[in-house]
Amino acid sequence: MAVHAGYRVRPLLVPTGLSRRRRMVPESKRSPRGANLAEAACGDDGGAGRRSTVVARHVARHSSIRRRRLAAPTGRAAVAAASRARRHRRAAARRRYVFGTERREAERLDDARSRARAPGRARRSHRCALRTDHRRPRAAFAVVDVVSLALGAGAGRAVDPMIPDWVLIVLATVLGAAIGSFLNVCIYRLPREMSVAWPPSSCPHCGQTLAWYENIPIAAYLALGGHCRTCRNRIGARYPIVEAVTAAMFAIACWYYGPGLLLVSRLVLGCALIVLFAVDLEHHLLPNAITLPGIVVGFAFSLFIAPGWVDSLLGIALGGGSLLAMFYGWLWLRGEEALGMGDPKMLAMIGAFVGWRMTLLTLVFASFIGSLIGVALIVTGRGDRKSMVPFGCFLALGAVVAIAAGREILDWYLGTFA
Repeated sequence: MAVHAGYRVRPLLVPTGLSRRRRMVPESKRSPRGANLAEAACGDDGGAGRRSTVVARHVARHSSIRRRRLAAPTGRAAVAAASRARRHRRAAARRRYVFGTERREAERLDDARSRARAPGRARRSHRCALRTDHRRPRAAFAVVDVVSLALGAGAGRAVDPMIPDWVLIVLATVLGAAIGSFLNVCIYRLPREMSVAWPPSSCPHCGQTLAWYENIPIAAYLALGGHCRTCRNRIGARYPIVEAVTAAMFAIACWYYGPGLLLVSRLVLGCALIVLFAVDLEHHLLPNAITLPGIVVGFAFSLFIAPGWVDSLLGIALGGGSLLAMFYGWLWLRGEEALGMGDPKMLAMIGAFVGWRMTLLTLVFASFIGSLIGVALIVTGRGDRKSMVPFGCFLALGAVVAIAAGREILDWYLGTFA
């Protein structure tokens, strides 16, 4: 679909009813007045500039643009295009067979990012697909960009919106700080079995309800010097730290993933990990109000994006089953609990979001980090072999490492045996 100014907008919106597999791709940045084009042929015959017969059939209904260069090629050109399409489909099938759903998701994200950086090198030639209008587009067409973002959900940065990237990142940072303020409420109230919705936020010492300006993330804490405005008692540094970490997570995730369902999935998981990390660090507790709904939400996301519902179920089984086996095995051998029952639920939640491969990496990284911390406590005399450590914190850190660099680590590890 091309966004044009003037009378040609209506007929060119007809192909919006095409296959769901289309993706929005940007036209070359060398044309500052270009338009957004839609892939309608589902990736077949890339680079040949073949026009979809579906597009031609839709456009042919409008007499004003029927004779433009939108019809599908015929004769030898059609035969050659079909032959190339078959080869490309076979190659794509081989890639899907070898790498699976996670690899397809990575390739789709890489392809989307490469288009955003150099859209003039897109796989499909769009010069003949739709004739671009060289008049400056009106501001009203920003709505079409928003629709494009929705259509491109799960495909990474597959669209080039009119809003600059830095604006989206700034907005994501502000939103992350605000959500971080709510996460502080969850961290304080969930271990105490209090409602996170009511009553309004108040001072943990004197109980005075906070004014609206005292709830401004980070800024209010700095302006008040880390003290309550009413009783002047010290407010813990956890509040601005959680808000800053959440804001940074939103900014980095928005920059890396771009608008889409995958971004939402990663942010939901990240918020859950922040709450679980802080609660386990302070109370050695992993609330069921986070872990159990998190398993359901993670599996629901897997129905639409990577890792897919099969890998999600395997991740739930591996995450929960491995730690449950460790719990009961150690209890049978030594007669004592090696970990809490919240840890299997937390790892099962992580597995629902990232699949069984990243769940296995999360467990490996968490065990490694926990071992380092345990050795450090023993060496410094602050603990012994029976000291309890918050393993949920290590699971959260391991999940972050697995999400950020898990595929690269797997490729490196498997490459050493190739």
